[in-house]
Amino acid sequence: MQNGSMIRTERHGGPDVWVFRWREPGPDGKRKHCRMVVGTTNEFDDEVAARQAIAGFHLRINAWNERVKLRQITLSELFDHYRPRELKPDILWKTHSTKVTYDGYLNRWIVGIVPSWGSYTLNRISAGEVELWLRSLALAKSSCAKIRNIMSVLFHHGIRA
Repeated sequence: MQNGSMIRTERHGGPDVWVFRWREPGPDGKRKHCRMVVGTTNEFDDEVAARQAIAGFHLRINAWNERVKLRQITLSELFDHYRPRELKPDILWKTHSTKVTYDGYLNRWIVGIVPSWGSYTLNRISAGEVELWLRSLALAKSSCAKIRNIMSVLFHHGIRA
C-alpha cells in the first residue's frame, strides 16, 4: 500500500498549494508518476489537514493493490470517499435539494457518529446497532428514517466503490 507524498509548491500568481504525488500502474504495466493539487495553503494550514482532505482518495490509488482489496475500510474512510464523489455541485445524478439535504444530515447526524464509530470497519457495524442508536435519538420517526436511509446510501456507495 502506498501513502504518496504531500508537498508544498509555490505559485507565481497566488498562494502556495498542497500537491499530492503518487505512482500507479499505467496501461503498459509500468508505474507512472501522478499528481493532484489538493488546495491552497489558505484552505489547509498544514500537511496533516491536506492529507485528511484526501483520505478517501487513498482507496482509489491503492485499488490495484491486492493487499488493500482484502483490507476492510472504516466508516470514516467511506464517508471521506462518498462526499466528494456524490455531493459535488457538478454531479447531475442527484438533484441540488437532495445533495443539500444529504449534506445537512451527514454533517449534523452521521458525522456525529464518526468519532465514535469512525475507526470501526464496516463489517463491525450491524443494522441492529444502527437501529438502537436511532431509537436513542430524540427525533421524529421521519427524521430517524431519513438518517437510516442516508446510512444505507453511504453503505451502498461502499459496495460500489
